[in-house]
Amino acid sequence: MSTSDPQRSWEIESANSRLVLASASPRRLELLNQVRIACRVEPASCELAPSNAPPEENAESIAVAKAQDVAGRYEGSDIVVLAADTLVHLNGEIIGKPRDRVDSARILALLRGRCHDVVTGYAIICTASGETVSGHSSARVRVRDLSDQEIDRYVATGEGDDKAGAYAIQGRGALLVESINGDYYAVVGLPLGQVVGDLRRLGIDSL
Repeated sequence: MSTSDPQRSWEIESANSRLVLASASPRRLELLNQVRIACRVEPASCELAPSNAPPEENAESIAVAKAQDVAGRYEGSDIVVLAADTLVHLNGEIIGKPRDRVDSARILALLRGRCHDVVTGYAIICTASGETVSGHSSARVRVRDLSDQEIDRYVATGEGDDKAGAYAIQGRGALLVESINGDYYAVVGLPLGQVVGDLRRLGIDSL
């Protein structure tokens, strides 16, 4: 493949990008690719459980901790680190990722026919200046009144295995959703409009 090939050029640009995505989530990487923002992927190694704080504060503070974890590896460099954390909560009670597929079915049975809230917090750290920018965005999602068979069929796809709330709205999980009120991208896992605006202010723009 020649270096003039657009896809190859994109790969080279990503490998040498000033932006580091502190997340192993393919969804977040896909969103940045969608708006042509190049980045490297280097997941944070810290694992943080939500506290008793409000979900919005939880999501944002966890994102900050993740960004700090990765930014600490680049002291003395001019790198911008982006991290995010998504929380699903029902009536204020946080619903995490399923432990297994039995738990996935339990979570979806809990959500069916009801509204729940999704919040994604994000944090951006510029290692050169030490500046930290953080924020969050949210949405209210109503799940259809699913039958047990529909839940079992979805769980069997494995799509929701590692997702907060046990579904992925950008995939087959879209068929589970009756309505959404708020930021769709917060449900996917990265509030794209807010993040892109903050990245631009720190000198990171689309190609």
